[in-house]
Amino acid sequence: MSRRSRCLVVLATAGLAWSAVPASAYVPAPLTKRAPHRFVVLGSRDGKPVLRLTADTKRRYAGHEIEWRCTGVEADHSGGGREPIVAIADPLDVERDDDYCQVQVVVSSVKTYRDSLHDLHRVRVTRHLRQTIAITAAGRTYVTRVRAASAVGFAIWLSPGAFDDKTKTFSNVVEYAGAAGLLVLPTADTPAPVGRTGIWGEGSRFRATRGLADGTQVFYDYDQGTRVVTSNILPALSALDARDSWWNDSVSSRALRAGSHG
Repeated sequence: MSRRSRCLVVLATAGLAWSAVPASAYVPAPLTKRAPHRFVVLGSRDGKPVLRLTADTKRRYAGHEIEWRCTGVEADHSGGGREPIVAIADPLDVERDDDYCQVQVVVSSVKTYRDSLHDLHRVRVTRHLRQTIAITAAGRTYVTRVRAASAVGFAIWLSPGAFDDKTKTFSNVVEYAGAAGLLVLPTADTPAPVGRTGIWGEGSRFRATRGLADGTQVFYDYDQGTRVVTSNILPALSALDARDSWWNDSVSSRALRAGSHG
């Protein structure tokens, strides 16, 4: 079984549709490792929260649209909109029950290259650049948890590197952790430090966990043999992998012309 297939088996066991390498997205890098875009900052007007476009956004993306959607952690609703950046004079309103907002700017460009046969190819590349910003304390807690889940999910995505196909055990944990920049934990119950992701493996069982500032651990524990999964972040992983998820940047491409000899 290939590395990608083993990873999909692990995550499918939890009932997730996590794609190891989505065709139209970046390889799922942990959100905690990626510097977020800063399209907007949180402000207030008349005692209510608003989103204000940064000067850099107005300058760099003047010819683009900005789209935003805000929601509550518990509320089943989402507000937002989409407007040309040059047309926005006032701050973007945030509704009373919204706990966090996600903002997107779409940037397209045309790339031209020649392949080994000297055929000319033109491809339109579209990048969806996103920012998530917390509005309330509940929103900050939720965003922090999703970001931690992303880091744990990244460790799980890489975990086939720790699996030995011959022995069917996670016997390569130390080598895998070193290459991935993760901590090796001595036991399954050892907590990871705050802001770090730790892994443990023994036999057919693998565990990844990350420490949060409030003292809790977010974790994903599975057994490759029994396919049993124990985790406290499955909803967060599902949010990250949703078809319309805005937690990660994404990129897609479309061929405009191919096979033209020059």
